[in-house]
Amino acid sequence: MRKKLLLTILSAFTFIGLAGCDNLSNDNNSLDDEKDKTIEPVKETNDKNEEKEEKKEEVNNTEPTEQEAPKDEKAYNKTPTIFLAGDSTVKTYLEDQYIGGWGQYLGLYLPESIEVHNAAHGGRSSRSFINEGRLYDTKEVGFSFTFSENNGKSIESEIKEGDFLFIQFGHNDDDTKSYDDLTYQYERFVTLGTPDANGIYPTIKPTKTTTETLPSDMPSSTKTTVKSYGNNYYAYDSTGQNGTYKGYLKEYIDFARAKGATPVLVTPVARVKFSGSSIIGGPGLHGENFAYVEAMKQLAEAEDCLLIDLFSYTKTMLETLTSSYSDYVMALKPNSLLGKWPTGYDQAYKNADAGYTGVEATHYNKYGAYLEAAYIAQSIKSINDVCNEGKEYFNFKDNVLTEPSKYIAPSNLITKAKISEVEATITGVSVTDPNRVFPSTASLEEKLALIPDVNDINAENHLAVGKLAEEALILYAAINVDDRKEEYKTKIDATLEKVQEIIISLRPVATNTYSIDFNDIQDLSDVSSPFVINDTETKLTLNSSCLKFGGSGTTSDKNLAVTVSGKGKVNIIFRGSLADAKKAATLGVSNGTNEQKIIMEGNVKTFELEFEIDGVTTFYIYRAAGSSTGIMCQSVVLEYFAE
Repeated sequence: MRKKLLLTILSAFTFIGLAGCDNLSNDNNSLDDEKDKTIEPVKETNDKNEEKEEKKEEVNNTEPTEQEAPKDEKAYNKTPTIFLAGDSTVKTYLEDQYIGGWGQYLGLYLPESIEVHNAAHGGRSSRSFINEGRLYDTKEVGFSFTFSENNGKSIESEIKEGDFLFIQFGHNDDDTKSYDDLTYQYERFVTLGTPDANGIYPTIKPTKTTTETLPSDMPSSTKTTVKSYGNNYYAYDSTGQNGTYKGYLKEYIDFARAKGATPVLVTPVARVKFSGSSIIGGPGLHGENFAYVEAMKQLAEAEDCLLIDLFSYTKTMLETLTSSYSDYVMALKPNSLLGKWPTGYDQAYKNADAGYTGVEATHYNKYGAYLEAAYIAQSIKSINDVCNEGKEYFNFKDNVLTEPSKYIAPSNLITKAKISEVEATITGVSVTDPNRVFPSTASLEEKLALIPDVNDINAENHLAVGKLAEEALILYAAINVDDRKEEYKTKIDATLEKVQEIIISLRPVATNTYSIDFNDIQDLSDVSSPFVINDTETKLTLNSSCLKFGGSGTTSDKNLAVTVSGKGKVNIIFRGSLADAKKAATLGVSNGTNEQKIIMEGNVKTFELEFEIDGVTTFYIYRAAGSSTGIMCQSVVLEYFAE
């Protein structure tokens, strides 16, 4: 019989079902006594209880010899592989992206012998993860969906007896959020269903429906995706009759147990929405009173399934930081921003020139994800302390590293006191680098001393001075906010502003200048002459104050066009980035006879292209090629210089 284990953080950071585990005696009787106090067994019939007691007594009276393995030995004692099924808060990101998922850092606290296979991917719910063949080897006729996570393999194709399956869903399942794009409903949402009088949400097993006839209001791109699931799929049902959130999660539990693996439910990380000093729930925030989190806890209790309450931990972490500092454990928008952690992050924060458009309320940055992974590691250390009767669970206690193989530094925008306070929320493993040293201001002050007074910056020295100021800005971002003086930033900003003024003054004056900034555009219908949107397939959309180019366009479709008349030179100045920094895309600019292309990569950049014209000329700007990612255009400027 399985024993319940709810790895749940309370305000004093003790575990439900684990209180006092660290003080457990090595004596077997003491261990059994402690278990009786903290674990509530599932009720069984008297006959089954008597039968179990007889078997237990029989095992206890049988002393194995050195050559003889214990009679209750199972495959669970082997070194397991940990599989992760989840969404974007779990997935693995690029090393130089500021965004992070806890799944990419869990391995820091495990020996190399324990592998972590992270199959999590952004935008996935408990329903879509199954539809896409990420959990099961689908047998559905006509299935053609492909993916790259976990090397394109389903978890079923690799999981074995003794392995672990960690399951975290909820963000994309949440159908209480408001939305304009029906893609969310048809591809992601999973309803909770109506709770009973005791507040218990129903566990209704999902059933499939045909893909032959799809809802008329389903977007065409979503229909294509759904068709790739095969002849039948799990559809969204707002009533819950064809499957509820708990019903889908139970599929993962049953699947793991059928494979001889151990399922572990992980509550979704908290979203950032403060009311005073508290994180609150509501529509799009895991529901009223965090209903999706509560439903997962109910299922863990009902199914005797291990549960790690990561939601409670992250809620506590954010509330410890307060609304004044919680930004600095969250990712920046857009997620495609790249740079060195944490100085690049600190320099990009609220810096529009670096491509910054805002702060995430859902996704954590590398430091936030690292703290979450540490909490997961701290939690699984306790599994064997309580649940080792019958050797059902692998002994993680001796196989979780107290010190990670690599420490992740915090943002320097968090005060030293708050860093200490938030790191104290993790007690079972180390998160504080013993060799951490906050840089002194000496190097920055030396660099600033080399920068002349702003009135002494001129056409002859502005480029060299600008380089010094950029180097000073990097040094400034590397020191903790406690050590930053207002005079440092004032001098850097004034210098860079003066240098930019000189650069602009040295440029030739254009005969005519036309510009469009998509931060000022609320709807594509607001785009006005001389700029025109040509898009027959709705591949151009407004996204994060940018015009997103999707699909591969040409000079005749899916483009932004601008027309100018005259004879002379034209400069096209394009500012933008990629929607997904892990991929590549090519920007095309053409006047019908001359096409120029730019390979887009990394953070927001400004590109300048030069053309010669003679007469009325239309320029087309489009995504010429790419690897399944859009191009994000912030602004376009056309300068015409008459001969």
